Amino acid sequence: MRSMIVAGLMAFITSAPQVQAATVVADFNEIPMAASASTNLGPNGWTVDLIPRYTYEENGFQFSTAWSPTKYAMQIGAIVDTNPYFWTGTQGLFHSWGGSAEYTNSFEITRVNGEVFDLISLDIAALGNGSRYFMVYGYPAAGGYVQQYFPLLDNSFNTLETLTFGDTFRNLKSVSFSAWGQQIDNVTFGISAPVPEAETYAMYLAGLGLLGVISRRKKMV
Repeated sequence: MRSMIVAGLMAFITSAPQVQAATVVADFNEIPMAASASTNLGPNGWTVDLIPRYTYEENGFQFSTAWSPTKYAMQIGAIVDTNPYFWTGTQGLFHSWGGSAEYTNSFEITRVNGEVFDLISLDIAALGNGSRYFMVYGYPAAGGYVQQYFPLLDNSFNTLETLTFGDTFRNLKSVSFSAWGQQIDNVTFGISAPVPEAETYAMYLAGLGLLGVISRRKKMV
């Protein structure tokens, strides 16, 4: 009987939730392919379906335009599959062309709950020679900022490539970038797993106490 109790307690302790990093990916597959507004932009006449709003949320992260709507009609949208020249095979995050090149923080990423996160990687496709450079800024909770510059993206214009970020892009409160004439996809974040609730800790400590009682009784027998 004692061995069964010990085995059960050990199983509970082993399975108790641990605080560790978790990975979250925003793939933008929820962006509708048939939005309420479309626009033809760029010298090749490529088409963008625009979402009639300026924020997008997925998996606890918010992607937003950094300033109010203006004549540049900067909205969140996706390249559509009716134009194979720029179609990467999947929906992605896109900023409408006009004016966004002037602002390196045209897009801002934050967690909905306001907590910190790590930026691990993202996929990107340049949509023209003029948009083959990409600058990303991270704003740590400790203050200041970090940046990473990618000067020469792939020039196929419909192929996603993966960009990775180092240790400096950890414990961030926000991330910003331009996405001028570029499609962003599969943004991978690192977050802390939920801390076990107080009741779980109480059960864990009670289990340890019971193991101690059983151990002492064995010594007395």
